[in-house]
Amino acid sequence: MSITMKCSLLLLVIVCTLLSHTTGKPNPKCTYKPDGDNQLSIDVTCKNLDLPRGVQLREVLGEVDIAHLTVTHSNIQLLSADLFTKLATTLETLTVRHCADLTTIENNTFVEFGALKSLDLSKNNISITLDGEEFRSLKNSPLESIDLSGNAISLLPSQMFRGLNALENIDLSNSKISQIQDTVFDHLINLKSLDLSHNQIAQVGTNVNGFPFSWNQRLQLLDLSYNKMAAVQVGISIQQSLTTLNLSHNEISSFNRKPFTVPPMLQALQFMDNLKDLDLSHNNLTDLPLDIFYQPVNTLFVKDFGISSTSKVAVNLAGNPLHCDCGFYTFWEFLQSAECRLKFSFKNGVCDQPMGVKGVKAAAVDMTHCAPKTGQSVKVN
Repeated sequence: MSITMKCSLLLLVIVCTLLSHTTGKPNPKCTYKPDGDNQLSIDVTCKNLDLPRGVQLREVLGEVDIAHLTVTHSNIQLLSADLFTKLATTLETLTVRHCADLTTIENNTFVEFGALKSLDLSKNNISITLDGEEFRSLKNSPLESIDLSGNAISLLPSQMFRGLNALENIDLSNSKISQIQDTVFDHLINLKSLDLSHNQIAQVGTNVNGFPFSWNQRLQLLDLSYNKMAAVQVGISIQQSLTTLNLSHNEISSFNRKPFTVPPMLQALQFMDNLKDLDLSHNNLTDLPLDIFYQPVNTLFVKDFGISSTSKVAVNLAGNPLHCDCGFYTFWEFLQSAECRLKFSFKNGVCDQPMGVKGVKAAAVDMTHCAPKTGQSVKVN
């Protein structure tokens, strides 16, 4: 007997043994297979299940211990504790997605989910209540990842993730979010990745000069692309752990200055010591303030973006209407410097004006005629 045939027979024996403990027949709309980490439990994937209100998944799937459950394209309307009766305690991952009728999560839905590590509720039609209590019952759980992308959330209430201190990854993209209340990401000290892209966000939190991610000192990836931000919030500047910051496809025309500082150069993007990728493409930037990236050593506060000598930051500037006139000279001069070449890789920065240089790379434009005469200085933007 070949090794392949032996493995197939072994797999069949394991599945049959597990299903022999089922009180009902396996559901024909589901596939059952042994969990790779625990041969005493099963992974179940179901499509087009009929789940009217009041039904329990255990009745539909049978009396088996399920570690990983996926339900897609179901007519389910509500997530409740009753739905997961005698099923929740063994679940490590739960995926319920592509269910157009699913709009509501009851507050006590996840009260028995003591082992849950990953929760995927993407591409449904879920809305979140103002009290933000939907996930409160997962407090102090081992939950590491939550995906709520593709829903109809609109508002992120301040209590939404309170107590989910093990969270490392949050995906809220494509969720029609327009408001994010203060403190919504507080206490998430293990958060590493946050995707807020493809929403309608003008600013994070109610205070443009606030610090919405001050608790998230392990945050490495922050995606705010495809939103409605008109300026880079100063609060992002304290995220020293960030390696990737995506601000592309917004309406950014300026960088917010931190108030009450002397000089007012200490602002957004100044303290991101670990940054490797900065995407500012497809915004409304006509100029780039030099002090965002570099401050000459003769200033009172010496700070040059904090990038170590072994690091190089890739900055994507594609799709910005850069004005390469003499007002751009200070930054153009920086682009020619060895300091810039050592620490930055500016990509796709193309002039939009004046017409004579339209379409020309900003670094390639000859701006020597804009150099200040002896005794004069060029204003730093």
